[in-house]
Amino acid sequence: MGGLLPEFMEEIGLHDHVCHFHGSAEDRLSILVPYFRIGLSRGEKCLLLCDEPDGEQVLAALRANGIDIGSALARGSVLFTQGPAARP
Repeated sequence: MGGLLPEFMEEIGLHDHVCHFHGSAEDRLSILVPYFRIGLSRGEKCLLLCDEPDGEQVLAALRANGIDIGSALARGSVLFTQGPAARP
């Protein structure tokens, strides 16, 4: 199934919602990296809400996979919140 996920994500439209349950940090990143790559390449805004230290791990993984997350954050294309403020 892992090979189909990026193809599936290409078909996600504006205002569609997706929920992914993950069992490990690696599983989480296997979804988040292509999700952010696709969203940012479309010019969409992306939201990342995480507990600490997960947020920094996700940002590092995005950088390591060639996503210029620093520029995306600076121009407001990504909103990043971690810690208690990220919880409902």
